[in-house]
Amino acid sequence: ALAEHSMDAYVADVAAVLDDAGATRVVFVGYSDGVAVAIAFAAAHPARTAAIVGLGSTLGGQTGLQAGRPAMAAEFRRAGIDSIMTALDAQEREPVPDWFAAQMRDTDPAMFALELEGWADWEGPWTAEIEAPTLLLVGELEDEPGVVATELAVATARLRRGRSVVVPDLGHAGIFVRADLTLPLIRAFVDEAV
Repeated sequence: ALAEHSMDAYVADVAAVLDDAGATRVVFVGYSDGVAVAIAFAAAHPARTAAIVGLGSTLGGQTGLQAGRPAMAAEFRRAGIDSIMTALDAQEREPVPDWFAAQMRDTDPAMFALELEGWADWEGPWTAEIEAPTLLLVGELEDEPGVVATELAVATARLRRGRSVVVPDLGHAGIFVRADLTLPLIRAFVDEAV
């Protein structure tokens, strides 16, 4: 049901998982739309959020996260996951690894569409001050030349304790799969932040 895919429902799910695991304070690492969930969680549970690491999201920068989401949902329902896999693969200088493509293709496209539609009434990440130190890592190839850096600069400036890095030669999938490039940045940030 659509209500199960609202941002509030996602934040409640994260809190429930942490409660079940006995985790009281965490470094939240989110990928793609998971970065928005991290920001929403930090706004709702600031005492539980030691730091945030976001991979592959400029948090909407100037344009906001909601732009284009209904059209993307309709595309998933029409064409399935292959439409996004083709776009992700085209961004990268190296082919997307088979394991990444397989886990994407194993996801029901209706679930992707519901997530996109479920955030329609969410006001976005800029409605509350986020106190947690935040690092945003975005691939240089995720958008048109210069757009990623501009959007990321706007997002970083809106974060009270935000930092960002544009990682060269990576697209949206690459920023996730190339842990050899991102983990050293994440470790250095976490060591300093917490």
